[in-house]
Amino acid sequence: MIMNILSSPKYVILILFSLICFYILNNSRKNIKNKLEHSLILNKNYTKEVSNLSESINSSIIFNNTKIPKDFYVINSEGEKYTIDKLGLTRSSFFLRIPKLACDICVSNELEILKNYSKDTQNDLTILISYEPRLFRLKYSVRNESNNIFILPEQFNNVFDNRNHLFYFQIINDRVTNLFYPFRTKPEFTNSYIKMIIR
Repeated sequence: MIMNILSSPKYVILILFSLICFYILNNSRKNIKNKLEHSLILNKNYTKEVSNLSESINSSIIFNNTKIPKDFYVINSEGEKYTIDKLGLTRSSFFLRIPKLACDICVSNELEILKNYSKDTQNDLTILISYEPRLFRLKYSVRNESNNIFILPEQFNNVFDNRNHLFYFQIINDRVTNLFYPFRTKPEFTNSYIKMIIR
């Protein structure tokens, strides 16, 4: 009797239908779980970006228009001091400040973006670091002939944002201006900033 029921076409169809329903339901649960996890990751990244943007705006408000001290100078790889006048800044000159503890990927990303610009634009850029230029060149594979890398002495850290974030800025009329904090996931923001500066 039981064997007859099990062998009946209706029962086989019912079993197959049940298995298909189970498979679909199980896949749906996995898909929902995956989508939920993906949404949580996106939300976390979005929250982080909003937080970074908020920090950047606050720092820009605090440090923008900061007066450069009269005794301000930077040091080249030969140990020579360069004052603002000696740097020969123009309206299209801009700086990239790279603190010692800045995120390595962030630094590499920005240097990679800058490689795409003309030599004239690259010559308008001054990179300010906190340690020996030779080590910086080795760490980030920067050309040895690059002569736009300078050490920012510690006593002038308070002129700029002294957190461990890299940022761009200009010095116009002896004041810090046009601060910009790049986003690792938004290279187009950096490109827009540079195009605004050099136009």
